[in-house]
Amino acid sequence: MAEKSSKFKLVHRILLIVAVPLVFQCLFVVVLESAWQQTRSVRRESDRNARLLASGHRTLSSIRQAQMLWRLQGFQSTELEQLNRRMHSDLLELSSLLIVGEPFRTEKEQLHSELALVRSSGIADGTIEKVEVSLAELLSKIEAQIEKNRGDFKLWEQAVHHFLGFALTVNLVICIIMVLHLSQNVSKRLRTIMANSDRFAQEKELLPPVEGNDEIGELDKMFRVMADSIESARKRERQFLGMVSHDLRTPLNTVLATLNSLEAGLYGSLNETGMKRIVQAERAIENLNRLTNDLLDLEKLASGTIVLQLQATALMKVIDTAVADLSGFAEFRNVGIIIEGRDDFSVMADEQRLLQLCENLLSNAIKFSPEGSEVRVKIVKRDNQFIEVHFIDSGCGIASRNQLSIFEPFVQISDESGSRAQGGSGLGLAICRSIIEAHGGKISVQSELGKGSTFSVRLRCAINSVVHQV
Repeated sequence: MAEKSSKFKLVHRILLIVAVPLVFQCLFVVVLESAWQQTRSVRRESDRNARLLASGHRTLSSIRQAQMLWRLQGFQSTELEQLNRRMHSDLLELSSLLIVGEPFRTEKEQLHSELALVRSSGIADGTIEKVEVSLAELLSKIEAQIEKNRGDFKLWEQAVHHFLGFALTVNLVICIIMVLHLSQNVSKRLRTIMANSDRFAQEKELLPPVEGNDEIGELDKMFRVMADSIESARKRERQFLGMVSHDLRTPLNTVLATLNSLEAGLYGSLNETGMKRIVQAERAIENLNRLTNDLLDLEKLASGTIVLQLQATALMKVIDTAVADLSGFAEFRNVGIIIEGRDDFSVMADEQRLLQLCENLLSNAIKFSPEGSEVRVKIVKRDNQFIEVHFIDSGCGIASRNQLSIFEPFVQISDESGSRAQGGSGLGLAICRSIIEAHGGKISVQSELGKGSTFSVRLRCAINSVVHQV
């Protein structure tokens, strides 16, 4: 069944849902019209018999009155002549209503012949008695037939009503069954595609392909082609980062060690210019090593290969460590650091990754603050469930149109004056977002050009210790 239905497109199935009930409706209309014609035929026959019955009774009454008057007064009565004319008029009307055919064909033919004799011979002929008898018998049969027609008409009328209700019910059931079948088939396959999209995002094995060659089947095929392409790109990215980790970082460390040996005079003394060049080379290699480490951290956080040791962590200890590590950089930039809301807060976090997060945000705040200004680290507890840490600077600020994109990798935003062009790889905030999301927290920014920026992170309060795979 699935194989047969798979040959149809969705538009064909929808047209089928419309066409099948329409065909049934046409059949129902044909049958209903036939039944209605039969009902109308019975009704017409009943009406014709009723008119014939009424005319027959009038004619029979005229014949009986004429016979009675003729027997009492003979042919000399003026009233008899008038009654005779009326009788002949009634006989003529009755003759016009007596259509020879079923039912009562024999009786009608006999009555026709007798009426012809009466019209030619008049009342005196003995045929009038035969007409009276024949007409009485015919009228009796017509009355019985009228009663039968009334019963048949009611039966046909009930049959039409029942058939109409049955037809509507069958048509409605067919529509409902076809719509439910289509909707279940479509929704089931769409749910499979949606589940595959979630599984692909979590890098799990995809469910089997959906059945059918319709639009949903084509969508599933396109999704799988896209997923294969992305997975191939992921593998190439991992291979590249593995190459960076092994083939690039190892020789850089070797070069750095050689430069350190030259600076220490292990291979002889250097003049002042040589020492400056060695220091510059060491700084360049350290920057390159830092960029390599950032790339590796970003990839590991994104791919979920880092295991976070989530446990109750003293927040102030981490912040104090970050401030101590960056105190030299702050003195070099002539920027003060103030901590507000100092308290013994404990959060669920991986201490090393939380320290990396705080140092990145604090370093950015120092880097973009003007000389002689202060960077504030403000700690706030929210609803006994979350701890918020705000890193507040008084730098150049960030335009609202750029406040979402700054968390993307390799994005560096400069304002109109270029005052935020401070160098760097553009990976720091992307790493911060990956770290905080791996902790189940949230990072955001509030900023206005010329009025500084506030980067905020939200962490869960400590409950118990747990090991979490990102």
